Amino acid sequence: MYYGDLLWAAFESNPTSGSPQSAARGRELFLQACQACHGPEGRGDGPASAALAKRQRNLTRIAAAADLPDGVLAYRIRNGGEVMPAWKGVLS
Repeated sequence: MYYGDLLWAAFESNPTSGSPQSAARGRELFLQACQACHGPEGRGDGPASAALAKRQRNLTRIAAAADLPDGVLAYRIRNGGEVMPAWKGVLS
């Protein structure tokens, strides 16, 4: 079911407008919820990452991949991953 869910997520549209205000809000949320593990620039070097069994992903590489749909990124944030917790009950 996991791969089916990811495939379905790949076709989800991005609900944000991509405006400067939206980007600023996303940055604010990232700094509040994600930087502890992913670092302030998203390179996987946050202070909490030292305590994890596996280094966090360098999100700058993920963001540069034009073939990774927004829906897949949203799915990973909602449902977590190997080391990353699920945020669906915390972030809307």
